Amino acid sequence: MNTIKTIVLASFVFLCLIGATWNIATKAEGEFISSFDTNASGNTNPFGLGTDGANIWVADRNGAEVYKYQMDGTYISSFDTAACGNTDPFGLGTDGTNIWVTDDIGDEVYKYEMDGTYISSFDTAACGNTVPYGLGTDGTNIWVADDGNNEVYKYQMDGTYISSFDTAACGNTDPFGLGTDGTNIWVTDWSAGEVYKYEMDGTYIRSFDTNAGNTLPYGLGNDGTNIWVADDDNNEVYKYEGAPATSDTFDITVTGESLYINITNTTWAIGTIAMSTIHYTNETGITFIADMEDSTVNTDLKLQITNAATNWVATVATEEAGADVYRLNASIDLWVSENMVILGNPVSISSDITLGDNETFDMRFDAPTSTTVGTVQSITVTASIIKH
Repeated sequence: MNTIKTIVLASFVFLCLIGATWNIATKAEGEFISSFDTNASGNTNPFGLGTDGANIWVADRNGAEVYKYQMDGTYISSFDTAACGNTDPFGLGTDGTNIWVTDDIGDEVYKYEMDGTYISSFDTAACGNTVPYGLGTDGTNIWVADDGNNEVYKYQMDGTYISSFDTAACGNTDPFGLGTDGTNIWVTDWSAGEVYKYEMDGTYIRSFDTNAGNTLPYGLGNDGTNIWVADDDNNEVYKYEGAPATSDTFDITVTGESLYINITNTTWAIGTIAMSTIHYTNETGITFIADMEDSTVNTDLKLQITNAATNWVATVATEEAGADVYRLNASIDLWVSENMVILGNPVSISSDITLGDNETFDMRFDAPTSTTVGTVQSITVTASIIKH
């Protein structure tokens, strides 16, 4: 004797509109929005980038300058970094109170006031961060990407080393720009033209390709809404959507045809059964109802096994039940005719159902002839309709 815990018929509602007015706005993380040029302001070698959501700062490596822009790219001002020893400015980050700039030659991170007044610096080489490129901060900690060993290093705000995480394992083998909003960390890969997203502990989440023109993604900043990436090849700053994929749905006006289905009586608890036995839903007082009365076209009703079971498998084609193999059939006319329901492909059990009508059907379960594992099994069947 074995137990079939349940056969669950997936119950769902969907609406498919043909020729309809949807009025749906979508946003996807990494979607290109716009870009602005840095050349005109004299920033001909844009490397590091940081933003506080009110302004954008971009480090110019060749000029040893940090340029300040409005969010639309309008140039405001700049300050020199070389005078304090920051002669090779690479990465840049800001929390809106201070600006930090890495120096690849000196293996240092330099701290400035927002107007460019030098405050202090700390060394990165001692902890192994010998190629400090991109930098980001959330005002509590500082993260620095190292392109030499494919690591991201975490520091306290005074430069005390805390920890690091590897970027190479997920494919981020040339980490350059880095930005954070305090919830996630983004790191560019300058050779792959990718932006990689991590949790704060370094767990990889996803990545996206940069725009076709953004071929050398260097500096990166995140203002909590958008992701900004500096490109040293064409001296541009690219703006990308920073929010996860979302969909904002408004009023939908149906101007065409619609399909609708909802299943009543979604669970068949068969209970403890013997091998080589056959069980019918109509014997237990269960009848499945496919509610399709809101459909505006004639439809075909299909069933498909989407979760076979824990240890048993479903029959295919015209197979009978066997060892660890069960068979599942459906009928709309109390077994005058029937169709086998299989795993992998939806099977039509009723066709050309008149618009506005519902369909009832029953199920038959043929237990395996024997089983190698005596355990509770659960099977899921999914119903769908298509326009006839």
